[in-house]
Amino acid sequence: MDSHQKGLVDRAIEVFEQMPKYGSTTNIFTYNSLINGFSEQGHLNDARKLLSTMSWKPGAISYNSTLKGSHRAEQWMEAEEVVAEMLRKKCPLKEITFNYANLLFIPNRVT
Repeated sequence: MDSHQKGLVDRAIEVFEQMPKYGSTTNIFTYNSLINGFSEQGHLNDARKLLSTMSWKPGAISYNSTLKGSHRAEQWMEAEEVVAEMLRKKCPLKEITFNYANLLFIPNRVT
């Protein structure tokens, strides 16, 4: 990740944390945007932490963002855990979920 991208993620966190101060409330879209940003930048622990602490029930978009990040970082066990959590929590699986899940079974992947 280059310094410009890291700066954007840091700025998004600042804005998120200051929202209540200015009378703004967070919602599922706010959380999904941050989760996606963390995942895109390889901050999977931050994405998972936010996913587990959000005030709303995570949906397919939330989980698929972390799933995409896990694949990009080649963290296959993490990706498997995300899919398992989606199934446990009866989160509806979308086409993209199946696409990422299928990548778990590619024979030549590094584990």
